Amino acid sequence: LVQRAVDAHPGIARLSVALDRPVIGLGASAPLHYAGLAELIGNDCVVPRDTDVANALGAVVGQVRVSAEARVSQPIEGLFRLASGETVRDFLDEAAAIAAAEADVRAIVAERARDAGTDSAEIDVATEFRVSTVEAQRMFIEAHVVAVASGRPRIAV
Repeated sequence: LVQRAVDAHPGIARLSVALDRPVIGLGASAPLHYAGLAELIGNDCVVPRDTDVANALGAVVGQVRVSAEARVSQPIEGLFRLASGETVRDFLDEAAAIAAAEADVRAIVAERARDAGTDSAEIDVATEFRVSTVEAQRMFIEAHVVAVASGRPRIAV
């Protein structure tokens, strides 16, 4: 009987779930969108008096967070191929390819962070290497480089 109710089969039992606290509507359009909600959910719906500034407050106290990634591969021994953004470049040295990948993703996230609304983003770069050992020699397979920029949004005056 309970399983039939959970599966929503018609019969003599019905299962319902309800919220045990009121829903709070925020944002300039909250009075419109939440007007009939209380009746639908069978619970109170509260729209604060200054709800129209809630989104602006969230933007001010929020965080901007953007990321970018690059990959360095070795299609043939001694050639290190960097794929970053929309560019592909070849290097003859692993360290140079990794350094270029880190510089590329750092520049990409700095620009994305500015475009997303922050003037001062903290940038973290992480590099994950996939290597193997063949006949006691380190063999580079691939490196995945990820940069994450985060910061507070600028406040327009």
